[in-house]
Parts: sequence; structure tokens; C-alpha cells
Amino acid sequence: MNNILNVGSTPIGIYDWTSFQKHKTSIVDYCLLNEKSSIIESNIATEVKHNLWESDFNFLNRPELIELTKWITVTTKDFINSINHSNYHIAITDSWAHVTSTTGHHEPHRHTNASWSGLFYVQQGDIDSGKNIFFNYHTMPDIKGYEFYNEQFTIDIKPGRLVIFPSTMLHYAKPYLGTDKRIIISFNSICV
Repeated sequence: MNNILNVGSTPIGIYDWTSFQKHKTSIVDYCLLNEKSSIIESNIATEVKHNLWESDFNFLNRPELIELTKWITVTTKDFINSINHSNYHIAITDSWAHVTSTTGHHEPHRHTNASWSGLFYVQQGDIDSGKNIFFNYHTMPDIKGYEFYNEQFTIDIKPGRLVIFPSTMLHYAKPYLGTDKRIIISFNSICV
């Protein structure tokens, strides 16, 4: 038998919300209305968050975001069930908004007490910077014959895009260099 077996691949879900343009203005306005410049309302890991506002941890529970919350929940559930060949329900345990200003960034971290996490890009900002970087779970040396391997990877920021990833995956946000606000809404979830 001749075969190539890919061991240890990590699924990442990337989904674009087709109804985003219809809801974009109200979501952006709601995030900016609640923003408290450079305040970390969650009081969690404040030392790794720089020049950004982080809301409390129940942001998607607000009635103003009900359509977004429904779409994120269904999309995440469908993704998890697709890759696991299962029939889980999911519960979003935490959700928060980040409004990032110039030079704002978030140092490397993992999300604990969750199975799957997600980033929903609301507003990219005026400069293509501040991307989220994800680390490969497996490490390999930088030698000839391992050109296929990448230790880090990024997913393009696009307003209306949802990125779903294992909560234990190390990731960070590079410094944002634009002057307009960069807005994302994040969440943690568990399978039930």
C-alpha cells in the first residue's frame, strides 16, 4: 500500500457571514458606543493586552447582537459536528469585544476552560496590520526536507469573517498600525 498520512492536522473553520453587510453598521456602532478606551473590563490577563478596549465577558448576550449570536452559534455547532462526525450542541461560555487603537496588540495566549474559540472580524481598520497569528501544535526544526512545515500561520482579516479554532491553540494579535479602530468579537464555547 502506498499512501501519505497527515498526522496531527488541526482543523480551523473559516466562514464568511453572507448577511454581514445588512448588520454591519449596527454592530460597529454598538461596539464603539460601549468602548471605554484602553480599559480591560474583563480584568483577565490585563498584562498581555495593550492599547485596546476589552468588554466584559458576556458581549454576545446583548439583544442588539441577537442575529450575529445566532449565526455564530449555528456555524460553530455545524463546524464542530462536521469535523467530529457528531451531534453536539454548543454553549458559548464567554464572549467579548476588542476595539483596538494604533499600536494595540495582544500577546501570545490560549483560552482555558473551553473547547473551541472564535474570532469574528467586524472592522478591519485602515491599514492591513494587527493580524492574528496562530502557532502550529507541532514543532519541527528548520532543516532541509521540512519545507512543508510552518510554525505560525495567519488568516486574512475580512469584515464578516468568523475563524473557529481549538481553544488550546496558542495565538496572538500583532500590533495594529492604523488610525481607524479595528474591531473583533471573540468567544469561547464548550460542547454539550
